[in-house]
Amino acid sequence: MKHFSNSFCLIVALLLTLGAATPVSAQQGQYHLNSLPFPLATLDTPGALATYDPIREIDGDTISLRGEDDVTYIFMLTPDTIYCQGTLRVSSWTYLRSVRKKISITVLTKNDTDMKALVVWDQPPTIVTGKGPLVFTLPPICR
Repeated sequence: MKHFSNSFCLIVALLLTLGAATPVSAQQGQYHLNSLPFPLATLDTPGALATYDPIREIDGDTISLRGEDDVTYIFMLTPDTIYCQGTLRVSSWTYLRSVRKKISITVLTKNDTDMKALVVWDQPPTIVTGKGPLVFTLPPICR
């Protein structure tokens, strides 16, 4: 019995080690929101669109995200764009250059035809799936 117990522990330890070494894939996609959990002066409609993918390219005028199946989403950065670095509001997009290439960020726009970035977060949304409906939560708005 002792041999079985030691073998079992070795197998569990090996599985845990392999699981820790497995790379985590970035969340990718788009989600239509009927309403926002915070007020946003630049949004004159009740709904919005959140796109969450890794950054492909960024400069002072645009940000492009690398979607699934090599689809690219390009958003315009304007003087009205809000940049959230964690929970802090920053005045420039330049911090996004340091976001790791496999990490998804979130860009909020009015809809899928108006590609002006209203808010850019350096993190993905929270998505919970389970027995009930999908729960999609934007990152907190920065202050």
